[in-house]
Amino acid sequence: MARISPERLRALIAEELPRAISTRRDLHMHPEIAYEEHRTAEVIRRALQEAGIEFRGGLAGGTGTLAHLPGRGGHRATGHRATGHRATGLRADIDALP
Repeated sequence: MARISPERLRALIAEELPRAISTRRDLHMHPEIAYEEHRTAEVIRRALQEAGIEFRGGLAGGTGTLAHLPGRGGHRATGHRATGHRATGLRADIDALP
């Protein structure tokens, strides 16, 4: 796997930052409470699709999304622990408080 120089990484972040800020502001302008985050879930899924990231939607009452970002080995998630490959899980709440 090719390494990205710190300068290139900074450039990539600077390129993506305006869109990330815009998305955050949009989501905060349209808060949705638990299990009603249909618009929020769609924004997330659209961003994953645009980035070419594999995901499965419709979880946790319909608004949950599970995305898969392969690591260095490029192996697909198998749903089994016995793959011998390290993984990192990230969970984030997307609902607003009433």
